[in-house]
Amino acid sequence: ARGQGGHDETTELLWENCGLFDIIKLADNSVVLLDGGWDPQATDTAVEECLKFLREITGTPEGEKVRIAAIYITHNHDDHMSFSAKLVAQHTEEIEVERLMHNLLPSASGREFDQFGKSLLQNFPNSKFIQLHTGQKIQLANVTFEVLYTHEDLYTRTDLPKNNAYDQNNASTILKMTMNGRTFFLPGDWSGGHQDRDKYEYKGMEASLLNSMKLDDGTSYLKCDVMQIPHHAINDWIRNLIQAVDPNVAFIPQQDVSFDELAYDCYKTNVNELRSIGVADEHILFAGRYTYGITVALDGTMTLTYRDIAGYSEEYKDIVLDAYDPFHEPTSGVLPF
Repeated sequence: ARGQGGHDETTELLWENCGLFDIIKLADNSVVLLDGGWDPQATDTAVEECLKFLREITGTPEGEKVRIAAIYITHNHDDHMSFSAKLVAQHTEEIEVERLMHNLLPSASGREFDQFGKSLLQNFPNSKFIQLHTGQKIQLANVTFEVLYTHEDLYTRTDLPKNNAYDQNNASTILKMTMNGRTFFLPGDWSGGHQDRDKYEYKGMEASLLNSMKLDDGTSYLKCDVMQIPHHAINDWIRNLIQAVDPNVAFIPQQDVSFDELAYDCYKTNVNELRSIGVADEHILFAGRYTYGITVALDGTMTLTYRDIAGYSEEYKDIVLDAYDPFHEPTSGVLPF
């Protein structure tokens, strides 16, 4: 079975887990690449289309290099860096990478990230490395990135080795991004995996984060306009986190199918929790069928747009796009918040 980014042959369901790859365009026409999807998504055609997309949104003509202000890696799993790594390796002459930002758990060093880092060092020797720590604020053009959590804050059990996590996803760095007064909650795969949450560190980790973010008026500093649902929505125990963030828009790095066709109950649990706090279905954005865009104007007005994904394989089209109805029909326009 290929449960991450591929067809799950054990259930004959669909291509699950779209990896995570966000592109943030800054006011100075540079971009930040947040993670990068898994290898099955990184077809040669998809990578070429991504470079075209970067040129389009930044207005960078052929013959000039696209400025990548930073590549930010949330944690060391392949489905969060394969696409970016391939883009960098195949288009070194067409891009300029200025920074790499991360705080990966030392015990989680993996071959793909090591190769990615060596490639960046070799091809972009003047790029800067920013090791992220809780409390930092990093200003890139008009966007502020605040570090809310790293593995250094990890709630650990006494029987766990130092510098370790029961679930490596919980070592994801969490950022709060502010753009023209609008806020985005970016947690990577924080919140763990399929296991019962009582078996590892999540309950204490969550309590520590929520308590540290309480404000005097009873609200939470975690409150954001837009929330990425952590770890591809494969958990069903993040109700408290969703309520603290209290978003108006949520995006889920998971396959886009109708509610009835969602592969697992945990996906439905997360959707129903978003619905319970007032997030409309048309503002719950599943990946895998469309590339969604949220534009934030200087006055804070948010506009939602979409386009079809580009570069997918015909197998993907047959198994998913032609076989399943979307969660909702795509909508665009000014968001009413």
